[in-house]
Order: sequence, then C-alpha cells, then structure tokens
Amino acid sequence: MSEIIEEVIRGNYKYKLSRTGYGSDRYGVCDICGKWADSVYIQSEMKRYFDPVNRRWSWTYEGCETHMGHKECLTKIRR
Repeated sequence: MSEIIEEVIRGNYKYKLSRTGYGSDRYGVCDICGKWADSVYIQSEMKRYFDPVNRRWSWTYEGCETHMGHKECLTKIRR
C-alpha cells in the first residue's frame, strides 16, 4: 500500500506524491527519465473546477496525469 508523503497545491493544480515501497524491479523504469529507480514514487495530478451541482469548488482527475518514477523527476514535471 502506498503512503502519501506530500500534498501540494500549485495554482489550479493539486499533486499527491506517494511512496510505493518498491523499486523498478516491480514497477519498471521511471516514466519521466526512463532510468532504473531504487525507490519508485507515484504522483497524481488533480485540477480545480467549479461543481455546478453542489455549487462549490472541487478537484477532478479529468485531463490530468499520473506518473511513476523518481521523486525528483516527478516534482520537476509539476505545472
């Protein structure tokens, strides 16, 4: 089970970074740089939107990306 280690909001985007507890031997190479990783992380991106039904701001995964790889590579691709 992955452990969330960081949650960051940058403008209209929110990122959750989690530690998988495994390396490239289980998940393959880094999605960003294509190199082997001793520790693989997963980053989920969410976008802020206004929900007209509930009439409030919320978060969606629609049009966003999820990647796995080195922590440093994942944090560099944030918008």
